[in-house]
Amino acid sequence: MMDWIKNIKFSKILWATLSYAIIATVLHQIESIFTMNFYLLESYFGTWSKFMMSKAGPPEPIFYILSMLFSLISGFLIASVYYFLKDHLTQDYWKKVISFSLLLFIISIVTFTLPCILLFHLPIGLVLSWILTSIFIYFFGSMVFVKIIG
Repeated sequence: MMDWIKNIKFSKILWATLSYAIIATVLHQIESIFTMNFYLLESYFGTWSKFMMSKAGPPEPIFYILSMLFSLISGFLIASVYYFLKDHLTQDYWKKVISFSLLLFIISIVTFTLPCILLFHLPIGLVLSWILTSIFIYFFGSMVFVKIIG
């Protein structure tokens, strides 16, 4: 019944996970440089978690540790989903990259961005920046998944 687990190439998923986490971390850091003014607005201090903004100023080290941990968890889950969907995508490298990154982007818009806009008082410029960053993370992550996992 569980024979399918024996065929999973966990080493490929783990390499893809690590690569995704590095990509996400670097792109989030670049994004934060350009959007820092949003995070420093006093009117939004109550919006940010205590991990991110326990006091005015840059986040504490625990925020970066949790951020990397969450990127690893996300990368593992997304790489695993790709692993199971890869045979159902076109075999052309770029079409596979584009179709999987587009799938991830649409899912994130529906499950994260729309509820985020509805539930939280956030500057639209910041939300747009998060959308743009996620496009790049999903695209480069998909490139890694296709290259490493197949």
